[in-house]
Amino acid sequence: AYSLSHSPGSTQTLTAAIGDEGRGVIDVDMFRIDLNAGESLTADVDAVALDNGGSLTTTDLALRVFDYYGSQIASNDDGLDPETNAS
Repeated sequence: AYSLSHSPGSTQTLTAAIGDEGRGVIDVDMFRIDLNAGESLTADVDAVALDNGGSLTTTDLALRVFDYYGSQIASNDDGLDPETNAS
C-alpha cells in the first residue's frame, strides 16, 4: 500500500494507472492513511482518460475502505460521480 500523510483540512490528489503494476485488468491500487478519532476522509475516484473523446470511460472502478485490522468498513461500486452524475 502507498502510505500517505495528511494535515487536518488538507486536500491531496493521488494518481494511479490501471495496469501500472503489471496485473492488467485485475489491477488494484491500495493507499494507507491513518486518521485520528473525529477526522474524516472524502474520496473521489475518477477516470483520467475518456474513451476516444466520446462518452465516459467504461472502466469499472470500485472503492473499499478498511480499518486498522484489515476489516472492510465501507465500499462503493457504481456510485454516482458528484461532478457528472455518471455511475
